[in-house]
Amino acid sequence: MSHPDPQNTAVMGRSPIQIARAKKQAEIITNLTQRFTAFPYPVYLFGSFATGLFHGYSDVDLVILAPKDQYKTSYSLAYDQLSGMAMPYDILVCSSLNELDESIRSSLQVLHTPRHQTMSESQRGISLIELMIALLIGAFFLGGVLQIFANTKQTYRMQEALSRLQENGRHAMEFISRDVRMAGYFGCLSGSFNPANIENALNDQANFAWNLSNPVIGHDNVANTFALVNAVVPGTDVIATYRMSDNPIPLISPFNNSAQMFVHADFNADCPATQATTCHEGEILMVTDCRQGTIFQTTNTTNVGGGSGVNVVHSANNTFTPGNDTPPVFDRNYGPGSEIARISTFVYYIRLNPAGEPSLYRSRLATSSNRTNALSAEELVEGIENLQIIYGVDTGTDGAPDYFVPASGVTAANWANVVAVRVSLLVRTPANNIAPSPVAYTYNGATPTPADRRLRRVFTSTIALRNRLD
Repeated sequence: MSHPDPQNTAVMGRSPIQIARAKKQAEIITNLTQRFTAFPYPVYLFGSFATGLFHGYSDVDLVILAPKDQYKTSYSLAYDQLSGMAMPYDILVCSSLNELDESIRSSLQVLHTPRHQTMSESQRGISLIELMIALLIGAFFLGGVLQIFANTKQTYRMQEALSRLQENGRHAMEFISRDVRMAGYFGCLSGSFNPANIENALNDQANFAWNLSNPVIGHDNVANTFALVNAVVPGTDVIATYRMSDNPIPLISPFNNSAQMFVHADFNADCPATQATTCHEGEILMVTDCRQGTIFQTTNTTNVGGGSGVNVVHSANNTFTPGNDTPPVFDRNYGPGSEIARISTFVYYIRLNPAGEPSLYRSRLATSSNRTNALSAEELVEGIENLQIIYGVDTGTDGAPDYFVPASGVTAANWANVVAVRVSLLVRTPANNIAPSPVAYTYNGATPTPADRRLRRVFTSTIALRNRLD
């Protein structure tokens, strides 16, 4: 709507009085428009004055559209604008035109609309500049949130990688430490160990897997063609430990050089009832008292009548691997109370797993279903990149190491004098791109900078061979 054009109020056919009234109305509208030019709220003409049916000064009414909390202010401002006008007027203030009756709304005529408000406050939008400023502020906030998220995620990845690295290092060291500590355990023969006191009744007595001449044997900086275990990472070390298992079974009757040996019924405690005579077939065992020991391969087991014991047969059956000597070299006697147990051989080394990651592997002496004994490999811990070992040699009789050397520095005669082993593991995180840039590390006397961005830690432990200590 727009206010009436004063030029259109005087039309042909009107009387001089009507023409005068129209002229006066135009003057009043012009005056009001000028007075309300800077008024902050919309102003409407109301009643007969707005419709052009002007009959006198008493018909001037105004409607002001203002917020409810600005009613008094708008009244006061309107009175100020109308001061000096020699005419009566009525002012109506409301917050929305919808508050008025339809009869009133239909007779309203716009007198003034503020430049900054072309519609009611409840209908106003935002300008392009305001929108751009809001988008810029939002972008800054979003960028900050994304940066916080990225930093939090990177911190989480770093902490998770460090936890995994520490866990892998501890587990790997625990596996090696346990078997190194137990190396040379041969029952009550352990403390007075002498290779000459152990008789080997097997074929292929010098085989790496069951040669118990020494509690530990090491190999230094092996090549990938190392024959004793497969696919060793070049430049890493290998260590083998030898002992009896933890649960020896006592003999219940004297034993001489016959092919039969009677032991306690617990020997078959872990065997299914249907396999009582076969579950230990082909296993490499050792019998020992406190003076001597004999290594042999069992060929059969038979329950003694009444369940009082088990007859462990060890005949010269060359269908097994490695088989017993023919004729048997059993020429030692063992009385009741002597102990019999399986031979435990463990070999630790570094090898790439199927995913191409370096891992700590262990090969153990195992008997297959066809009664063949060989080393069987198993992956223990992922992320073990290097294994370096030095050996503490006791040159006297006090059981303490006098010097440490790598395996290449231990003579054949001195392996029996090794009383301690110092193991150093280089462990890396399985995931790459953990650090922002390659992280140098110090290991085995060198400080290389890797090509990747993994984290690495060195774990070192000195382990005493308990069964070599006085």
